[in-house]
Amino acid sequence: MASSSSSGFAYDVFLSYRGEDTRKTFTSHLYAALQRKNITTFMADDTITRGTEISSNLLKAIEQSAISVIVFSENYASSRWCLQELEVIIINKKKRGQIVIPVFYGVEPSEVRWQAGCVGKAFAELENHFKEKLERWKTALSEIANISGWNSCVVRHEAVLVQQIVNDIYEKLNYLSLVKEKELVGATKHIEKIESLLSIGSKDVFTLGIWGIIGVGKSTIASFIYHRIYEGFERYCFIDNVGERAESSDGLISLREEILSTITLVDRNSPTNELFSTKENKKVLMVFDNVTQGGQVEFLIGALGCFGPGSRIVIITRYEQVLNECSVEKAYKVEGLLHAEALVLFNSYAFGDHNPGERYLELSKNIMVYAKGAPFFLKILGSFLSGKRPQDWESTLNILGRTPNTDFKEVLKICYND
Repeated sequence: MASSSSSGFAYDVFLSYRGEDTRKTFTSHLYAALQRKNITTFMADDTITRGTEISSNLLKAIEQSAISVIVFSENYASSRWCLQELEVIIINKKKRGQIVIPVFYGVEPSEVRWQAGCVGKAFAELENHFKEKLERWKTALSEIANISGWNSCVVRHEAVLVQQIVNDIYEKLNYLSLVKEKELVGATKHIEKIESLLSIGSKDVFTLGIWGIIGVGKSTIASFIYHRIYEGFERYCFIDNVGERAESSDGLISLREEILSTITLVDRNSPTNELFSTKENKKVLMVFDNVTQGGQVEFLIGALGCFGPGSRIVIITRYEQVLNECSVEKAYKVEGLLHAEALVLFNSYAFGDHNPGERYLELSKNIMVYAKGAPFFLKILGSFLSGKRPQDWESTLNILGRTPNTDFKEVLKICYND
């Protein structure tokens, strides 16, 4: 996935929360889950001195975060520091499009929006001391409460709520990395054709298969489409590395429990009969990446029975035979980039904005032949060869000549060993 290092931010996530309410409970669980997913998160601790205004450390952390997650709890609105954070988050949302995810923990969105109930009671504590800021803070609370978020009153199992929020953040971070223009060179035509095959407006339920050689961009394209359409479904999940995870002793069983809890919003540690008894015919979007055997998908979703109208199951694989085994209704093959597209992508990694010169252009053509239009190899080799001498390019090409272009691990090893 894309982390802060690739998105250009110091942090993936900034957590805004009322420490007395959730520091040792929900927010700490959320922070731990984000860390396990390698999502770089800023969570202020008790060592940060609170002044009358928001500290420079917090201000900088918000500005340097790709996403802000706001945990609205019973006493959130009683904290002037939380409300100051909220103002800065809104500024960043408007100025640079920062993604904001509200979490309503033990409170309803309407209570935050209108400062009613326990939220209104908490907010009233500030009236006598910060009259000049009250209207701004009311506007800020209402504005954020109007954003679609997560509600603990709807997803009552806290473990499930945490996992759903982490998945949402993970997906949004991946989308941020995918929207870089050079990451999608030559992909537009595939995206348009696949979206057409998905027939999103139709209430039919069917399976779509996407296949092609390794490194050709199947996962990148599918992930981009997924992030464009998933909000139109009631339940959704993107399961990566299915084949690799299936190799462990209980890999498929664990995956099936993960999928069931995502679709049913029941804690995956609940008894199996509870998971199955709570399943509903929801409109579902499920994407299975790197499937190596047809039986894997059958095992993972067979237990769910029928899906609701408009559901889509997408299977991504290197092998057309897997799609035949899964009896997919529609299939699409992702072909490699055309020569001109491949050259643009490779040059962007190898040379940036610099003019490479005739000798390098000739060597680049040999890289094009080897990569066969697969973006993965073009990016890896372009980054690896950037700044190197022509003789280093020739040496690398000689080694690649003895390495199958289907062996991406070996190509990575060649770059790493050098």
